Amino acid sequence: MRLSATAATGGEDGGITVSGGEPLLQIDFLVELFQKAREHGINTCIDTALAPFTHDQPFLDEFEELMGLTDLLLCDIKHIDPTKHRHLTGHDNVNIPSGLRYLSKIGKPVWIRHVLVPGITDNDDHLRRTAAFIHTLFNVERIEVFPQDMLDVYYLTFVFDLHVWCYEVSFACKKSAKGARLLPL
Repeated sequence: MRLSATAATGGEDGGITVSGGEPLLQIDFLVELFQKAREHGINTCIDTALAPFTHDQPFLDEFEELMGLTDLLLCDIKHIDPTKHRHLTGHDNVNIPSGLRYLSKIGKPVWIRHVLVPGITDNDDHLRRTAAFIHTLFNVERIEVFPQDMLDVYYLTFVFDLHVWCYEVSFACKKSAKGARLLPL
């Protein structure tokens, strides 16, 4: 698990982002960490693929408690197609849309992220299906689409999380995506 602190004071321009591996596999730790962050007025963010999400207990109760302490989630949609997702990651993606729908239902702010991998995640039909799914969600504040060749730079934006630099890198990634098309919702 990685922890990124953007500003010791928290507030609108600072906070902590927990990522690396899958943070939702350590909910007890996150609840304790985010409780401490709240005590100090520090914003909280989770970078997750939502793969462990389930409506089953005890996960759902623990997840609900964590969401009460979480300001923002950065959620990856690796592939909208279940078969392609399984081929890409080795795991099913059923829990991911389910988790995103749940977050929409409770109104938890989400940024969606999608990496364009030539020949794998850049198919127009799959991108349209991804856009159509995202359009059903009411809590998405931002959608970031990154080309595969910018992953190292993208990773650095979350390690250092410099507000202005993140915007510039995001813009640069979108400009550098060769042949990438952002499809309207």
